[in-house]
Amino acid sequence: MTRDDEILLDTFDEKLRLLIGRHDALKAENLELRTRLTTAVADLTKAREDYAVLEQSYLNLKTSRVLEGIEIDDVGSTRDRLARLVREVDHCIALLNA
Repeated sequence: MTRDDEILLDTFDEKLRLLIGRHDALKAENLELRTRLTTAVADLTKAREDYAVLEQSYLNLKTSRVLEGIEIDDVGSTRDRLARLVREVDHCIALLNA
């Protein structure tokens, strides 16, 4: 093997090691990003569930305020909600009687 061949082989070896190092670094970064994505999706799911619970609590509070006689801005929607609840109870009673 000539001196030029040895130089080319050493250069190739050096570049291959560099490429392998970059590959390993990118694999580690990819794993970290996937972990962060999984965590973010779980956090988003929990936030959506919390939002749904809070929204339901808010609607219940508005309904209770109307029932207490306290004036609020959204009386119409609360009446609609109460009407839906009454219809749902009537439907359940009808199912029980059937």
